[in-house]
Amino acid sequence: MSLFVIVSLQGKKTPKSTSTKRELLEWLKENNVPGWDNKSLRPHLWKVCKKHLQQNPEFSIDHELRKHGIEVLRLPPYHPEVRNCHCHATTK
Repeated sequence: MSLFVIVSLQGKKTPKSTSTKRELLEWLKENNVPGWDNKSLRPHLWKVCKKHLQQNPEFSIDHELRKHGIEVLRLPPYHPEVRNCHCHATTK
């Protein structure tokens, strides 16, 4: 049995709270996020971006593994029944 711990970094550049309205609009268009329009104010656009980022995190390691046909399962980070010390992965 082998246990692999991989630290995942977010891949694509994601918007920040300091991003301009133009940057937020571009990111929303690129990622096909619903719930906004071009006339929306910047605070609303940031709220939509933030909500989408929290619900759909994308990590660079996920993209690399998908290229090789590996599906990634993300576990809740602080769930009492699923801790790192209790997870074991087997490799063949």
